[in-house]
Amino acid sequence: MPTKSKLPRNKAPPPKLVKPPETQQSTSNTEPARTASGLNQEAEDQFELELCWCIQQLQAGLMDMKLQDKQVYNMTKSLNVLKSNNASLIKKRQVMRNTFGDYRTKMAEDEKKFSKTTSFVKFTSSKKPEKKSMFIKKACNSTDPNEKVSESDVKEANSKAIINPDVSNEPFKFNFCLSES
Repeated sequence: MPTKSKLPRNKAPPPKLVKPPETQQSTSNTEPARTASGLNQEAEDQFELELCWCIQQLQAGLMDMKLQDKQVYNMTKSLNVLKSNNASLIKKRQVMRNTFGDYRTKMAEDEKKFSKTTSFVKFTSSKKPEKKSMFIKKACNSTDPNEKVSESDVKEANSKAIINPDVSNEPFKFNFCLSES
């Protein structure tokens, strides 16, 4: 087997790149703060709003029982991508665009529609408190409201109604007095 020939080595060190000196100006003060996604705070908030709207639309669409299996599959796949923390911002925007088309104009139309309906909504407080149901106990066999019941009749009725606590082995029985007339 032939021996490999060695290539000549450069004995000089690699050339150093000279960076231009950085100017210390107040450029950091004029730039808006960047978030983890690389967007400024306002753009990040707008994206979150758009993302929430798309997720709500997909969830509302899934509640419709008239969808075919393939439509349900595609919608759940899109919903999972939009809800995923691992999916990139670009991927989420692609899914939103492919699913809804121009979703920003649709959001604006929805906002206009709901702003019109909210202008007609009027909240009023109820002046009447709700009446609660009331249980009225019928008094002792009296049919005439003018007729007064004697105290002895009331005591007799109360004494019959008391359960005897001494009898613990016997099953519970009602103490009705059936008078056959």
